[in-house]
Amino acid sequence: MKKLILFIFIYSFTFTLSHSQKVNVTLLTTVKDYYKDFRTNYLLHKSPDGKRVVYFSKSDNGMFAVIDGIEGKKYDNIDEKNIMFSPDSKRVAYIAKTGNQMVAVIDGIEGNKYEGIGAGSLIFSPNSKRVAYAVKSENQWLTVIDGIEGKKYESVADGSLIFSPDSKVVAYFANSGNQWFTIIDGIEGKKIEGYGKNSLIFSPDSKFVAYTAYSERKWFAVINGSEGNKYEGIAGANLIYSADSKRVAYAAKSENQWFAVIDGIEGKKYDGIRNPGIIFSPDGKRVTYIANSGSQVFNIIDGIEGKKYDEIVDLKFSLDGKRVAYTAKLGNQWVAVIDGIEGNKYDDLDYRSIRFSPDSKKVAYEASLNNQWFAVIDGIEGNKYNDIGNLIVSPVGKREAYTAKLAYQWFAVIDGIDGKKYNQIGKPIFSPDGKRVVYLAQSGQMVYMEGKNMYHFDQWFPIIDGIEMKEYSFDDIDFMKFENSNNLNFIGKRNNSFYLVEIAWPVVPNNLHSRVKKSK
Repeated sequence: MKKLILFIFIYSFTFTLSHSQKVNVTLLTTVKDYYKDFRTNYLLHKSPDGKRVVYFSKSDNGMFAVIDGIEGKKYDNIDEKNIMFSPDSKRVAYIAKTGNQMVAVIDGIEGNKYEGIGAGSLIFSPNSKRVAYAVKSENQWLTVIDGIEGKKYESVADGSLIFSPDSKVVAYFANSGNQWFTIIDGIEGKKIEGYGKNSLIFSPDSKFVAYTAYSERKWFAVINGSEGNKYEGIAGANLIYSADSKRVAYAAKSENQWFAVIDGIEGKKYDGIRNPGIIFSPDGKRVTYIANSGSQVFNIIDGIEGKKYDEIVDLKFSLDGKRVAYTAKLGNQWVAVIDGIEGNKYDDLDYRSIRFSPDSKKVAYEASLNNQWFAVIDGIEGNKYNDIGNLIVSPVGKREAYTAKLAYQWFAVIDGIDGKKYNQIGKPIFSPDGKRVVYLAQSGQMVYMEGKNMYHFDQWFPIIDGIEMKEYSFDDIDFMKFENSNNLNFIGKRNNSFYLVEIAWPVVPNNLHSRVKKSK
């Protein structure tokens, strides 16, 4: 891989010394012409750390993967949607077809060939050290875990194969003789007639397993090996453990009414329980959900019903579990309800925008009144704009940022101050310590083409702490993220080439300023 190392010197008004930032630009790969018309996100598969890329290309002799710019073996076909990086980004796996057989290719090494490999079954363990998938052989299905074949069954349930959070145990549903059962660490469970899709889960501490099952025309939850009461229905994949693994909850249906079952205890019955179902607080001590009786919708927190509304969405706990917020509709107006207290009423409210700061002290959301949009932070309305979006609170909770629009131009609003206007702008991102903020921008100009006024857009470039970094302009920029407070990475596309851009700031000692003052 080719590397270009550049140094840029930026002077800050708040420092008495100049600080340099080191920028590494690495060519990751150049895409073959065969795929040049495809959208970037479809074309390129990126590792979780944003530093590696994979794409697939074709030649007269077949199809092959290109991993970090290196072409792999050619196959008759490759399942482009099932390419997978390990969670630590160090490993790559995909499924290929050769003749009438399928093969898993893991870290460039082929496994055994089979009649088929289950769609979406190829998975890495959370610690990235193990791999599992389901295969078809001699018209039967089995799992391959760390290269070792398991027992054969009539089928293995699609999407049911999972690792425990500690990566030590594998579980899935299998079928034999028209009966289903779990296989947990190689041990078959009790036979059932059916199972809840996506219901098989491990507790966060990996000690327990739960799922929903169907037998004798009734649904029931199996939690830590014990069967619960039988019901007419259990809501989808609504079965959840609390974060401390001590509690379990789900929504069940009986006599055409729905209710919460929390730690085995049935709650009050309602006409319905709304998405997202039962929610535990991060500490596992509290529980909340949305229910409806007739056309009235209300929130239940720790068993206590709240005020009734026409609609409720975006229910959430603060990170400390002490606060609850949601968006509610009453008539033609919307309101944010924080800790049971209604804010001002608005014409519209972005139900996805309500959020607590990481320290749980601050709450913010996006609202609209009289066709103008603004941020509401701790109940205080900000400046009015034609539109706003991407509202975020810094990790330490002291700063806010969002994008805003006036006329035809967009800009970032950071700590209540409007930034420079551009034709297009990306989502702001804070560093983990909240001291830096970065976003993408794109300028443009009106041109006359084919008898029409049209915009011609320039390349995208990052803006870091208000400083335009146009020397790192690209046709497209993606996967921008802070590794830590002093390291920022992103992938840039220029023509058919993709580059990893790594920006690093020096670590400044906490006592730097005092040492500088003393030296004077």
